[in-house]
Amino acid sequence: MVFTEDKIARLPLTQYYFAKIESGEQDVEVFRDYMEKNGWKQTHQTSEMHIFEKNGNEVEIINTQVKTLIIDGSLNLQYLNQIF
Repeated sequence: MVFTEDKIARLPLTQYYFAKIESGEQDVEVFRDYMEKNGWKQTHQTSEMHIFEKNGNEVEIINTQVKTLIIDGSLNLQYLNQIF
């Protein structure tokens, strides 16, 4: 995702997606915008699960956090200092 302007990318051969987050953005909002642009409507939400509907089909999206190693194109030194 570093080399593209896309905010959402699917991990090949899986059902997993990554969201590219800029400063001040939230991953859930970025993914919700992506889904809505592709014709899906959010019908239900819990703290970690988001349910979207389109043409009678329903998908459940579970939000999980992956540690951010790159922020705005630079290494996240704050995080790296915590683990080393």
